[in-house]
Amino acid sequence: MRTPLTSHSVPGPQFLVLSARFLVLGSWFLNTMRLSRSGFILIAVSSVTCVLATALLFALRPRPITSHADAIATILDRRGIVYEQVTTDQVWPAAVNYYAYGPSVYPYSATVSVRLPDDTIVHGSFECTDDRCKCQVTIVRFAIDNEPIPDISNVRPLP
Repeated sequence: MRTPLTSHSVPGPQFLVLSARFLVLGSWFLNTMRLSRSGFILIAVSSVTCVLATALLFALRPRPITSHADAIATILDRRGIVYEQVTTDQVWPAAVNYYAYGPSVYPYSATVSVRLPDDTIVHGSFECTDDRCKCQVTIVRFAIDNEPIPDISNVRPLP
C-alpha cells in the first residue's frame, strides 16, 4: 500500500532545519574526534608509562630471602664481597642434636661455604638462637664475627 504524498513528506522548511542540525552535529562530531584522538594518545601514553614503571619496580625490587644461604649472601653483598656461590650444611653432631633434642636444647647451627671467583672456598659458621630465626654468621677471613643475618622470608618468590 502506497502512502499518499502530503505537505509533510515534501522537503520544506523542516528539512532545512534538520539539515542544519546534522551539519552542526557533524562539525561537533569532527571536533569530538580530534579531542578523542588526543584523549586516546593521552590514555595510551599513560598506560605505557604505568606498564614500564611496574616493570621497573619488579626489576629493582630486592630479591626475597628464602634460605639461610640467601641471607648470608645479602651480608656479603652489603660488604661488597664478590662471591660465586654460598652454601650451608649441617654437620654431625650438630644436626643430630638439633633434630633429636629440639631447638630449645641445641640451637640450629650449620657450616657456611663461600666459593670465590678464583674457585677458593672460604669456610664459616652460623648459629640461630630462636629455632631457625635470629641467626648470626661468622666468617673469619672476611672479618665477619657474629653478625646478624636477615630472617628468612615466608613470601614465595615470583616465578
